[in-house]
Amino acid sequence: MSKHFLSIKTFKKQIVSINDSIESYFNKLKYFKSNYKKILLNKEYRVFWGVGIVTFLTLLYFLMPTFYNKNYIQSEIKNQIFKNYNIKLKFNEKINYGLLPKPHFFTKRLSIIKDEKEIASTDTLKVFIELGNLFSIDNITIKDLLFNKTDFNLYPEDLIFFQNLLKIEPNENNIYFKKSNLFLRDKNDELLFINKIDTSKFYYDSKNLKNVLKSKNEIFNIPFKMVVKNDKFNKKFSTKFNSKKIRLDIENETSYEEKTKNGLLDILFINKNTSLNYEIKKNYLNYFSEDESYKGKIDFKPFYFSAEFNYEGLSFKNFLKNDSIVMDLIQSEIFNNKNLNLDLVFNIKDVVNMIELNNLILKIGIEQGIISPSNSSIRWKDDLTILLKVDFY
Repeated sequence: MSKHFLSIKTFKKQIVSINDSIESYFNKLKYFKSNYKKILLNKEYRVFWGVGIVTFLTLLYFLMPTFYNKNYIQSEIKNQIFKNYNIKLKFNEKINYGLLPKPHFFTKRLSIIKDEKEIASTDTLKVFIELGNLFSIDNITIKDLLFNKTDFNLYPEDLIFFQNLLKIEPNENNIYFKKSNLFLRDKNDELLFINKIDTSKFYYDSKNLKNVLKSKNEIFNIPFKMVVKNDKFNKKFSTKFNSKKIRLDIENETSYEEKTKNGLLDILFINKNTSLNYEIKKNYLNYFSEDESYKGKIDFKPFYFSAEFNYEGLSFKNFLKNDSIVMDLIQSEIFNNKNLNLDLVFNIKDVVNMIELNNLILKIGIEQGIISPSNSSIRWKDDLTILLKVDFY
């Protein structure tokens, strides 16, 4: 009986507490209604309301593009990109608006078109916009472009796409490609190589008045960095190539007006400076050093690389040690790539540290990942020539 009495008493207390809360709320509401002018004029409340209104209006301003007609804004963005960058796009999905990290439009499954054919497909495109006037859809101005996870399927003649990006009119905007791949194919549609693009950036260097491409890539399992600059006034491209893994630095400058390209490559290879003259024609490239220590040819259709190296003397001990260029290339697994076809010839007059051996002619052929040192030879003393005719599979 006493327990029942206590529960009723507790229930009554809860009812009274709820009633007091409701009464207090309406009393405060009644007080605010009769004294709202005095409350709003209070300094503390003025700051609070001022910050709140500014925050609300700012957020509303940045959210204005969400009310735009999606078809119209998609058409406007497509036209501006083509006009500013000569990039023709095909939208396969509707465009959407994002606020963070900064206002932008984005879409998925985008196609890049050149000469009425698709040369690339992009997983995601982000188009960042000017923040100056978002009230009107007609005043939207695009800024930076970010292509994420783009697969380029190109033939040699399609590479002009990147050259054209280096020739666009100077502006303050940037074009980015991230986590992308470039598949280069020959006229028979066979894959020549895959260039993996970690990050690449096209931008205008206002100090030096040049369009610039900076890119981090990987090809044949070899990472490298590349910087290409367009000197528009002198109509020249300057290129810097660097790969720490194989200790190779290349610098080059060439005119893009001449049909036959001639130039000089400055190469730092295993801490040794070498200059190579080259000539580029329609289907091939020839190169050679002044002292003819190095010479070779690269065929573009189909892709094939040949090189000849001439040495007065070479130590096999240094040639095959762990930090040598040969070991670096082997460890990079470049020779296992099925898309690599090449012929290398090493002519070595004196084999250092190997008594009585001389006139080594080492021929290495690589075709679709198969290495063959067949038809190599070496001379012992002056009267015995040893021929090597073995294929390794």
